[in-house]
Amino acid sequence: MMSMKNIDNGKKSLKVGRSKDGHPLRMRVDGITIVSMVDGKREKNTIRDWVKNIMGMTEHYSVEPVYHKKNGKNHYQKGVKISSGSTMLVRIDYKPYRDNVGNIRFEFRPQHLTENGMNKLILWLAESGLADLIFTIFKRAWVTRLDVALDVYNCTLEDYFFGLKRCYTGNMNLEGDSRGLTLGTVYSHLQMSIYEKTDLFGVESSIEKVETLGKNILRVDEYADFLRIEARIRPKNTPHSKQANRAIRLADLDKLVNPFESLQIYHKGLDNMLHGTDNRFSYKKGHTLARNKHDFLKRIGARKMPKHQEKVFKQYEYELLNKGEVWSFWPDCKAKLGLLGNPPLWVATNRNRYFS
Repeated sequence: MMSMKNIDNGKKSLKVGRSKDGHPLRMRVDGITIVSMVDGKREKNTIRDWVKNIMGMTEHYSVEPVYHKKNGKNHYQKGVKISSGSTMLVRIDYKPYRDNVGNIRFEFRPQHLTENGMNKLILWLAESGLADLIFTIFKRAWVTRLDVALDVYNCTLEDYFFGLKRCYTGNMNLEGDSRGLTLGTVYSHLQMSIYEKTDLFGVESSIEKVETLGKNILRVDEYADFLRIEARIRPKNTPHSKQANRAIRLADLDKLVNPFESLQIYHKGLDNMLHGTDNRFSYKKGHTLARNKHDFLKRIGARKMPKHQEKVFKQYEYELLNKGEVWSFWPDCKAKLGLLGNPPLWVATNRNRYFS
């Protein structure tokens, strides 16, 4: 059994070759959150009037308000959620509680849309009242979260060991219907979330044909069709911070550094070899490799792995993925964001020529 949240449709993902072991690979942007500035009374009034006018059901989307309570987690007082059916496509938050954050925030969910769908959504934002302001906002925007999903087909969580450079924290779940592991935390600049999913596109069975066992559970094959390795990038810098050069501007997504370079993959047998080299290393099933490394260092009172253990890690590290080749598809992957990822089309004359 597998939860409905682990059912996916791979047709929106880009084919990016095969792994060293022959696994088909696909990649896509699963989510992107940007923050920007709305300057002056005129622009702020445009946002206020636009929100007022689009509330309720429109011809293409449903729009509902979002209200936030003031606490440490919420930076904004108001927001709107724009959906297609029950699926949220973008949430827009504005009117911040504090002055030290961008005063408007967009959380896009591009995994639910094709490139054409993204174009339609953004053009609708413009045509429904934001006009050229939406593209001015994009020009000023920086990224606060970017989720890039790399799917490894015919692979399970237990086929390899997974690690992340300079990471000693993480969690793993091998029980129930949501098998997966995380490397790093929500406070890390880069967090990897690795979990099993089933792709029902292109197979004989579909969600309608699969036996329904409950509201959110379907009967599927014993093993997941693919393993998703999701790089969750959370830049800590903004264009206005002391290290502004480390900020990721929306206009500069093509310059994004390959996040999968930090991913480490190891052959099975690593755990036994580590224990054989030093019996103080105990690999507990259900813990991530990062967690076991942390526990070992704490046990021996060291800050970094001893050289004899590092040698074992290097011996078992496996280049399952040609990371450079995979990342060479990033421009094509970014293009699927449509207008959001195409800065030349933020200029009205270019945009009018392109869509004419």
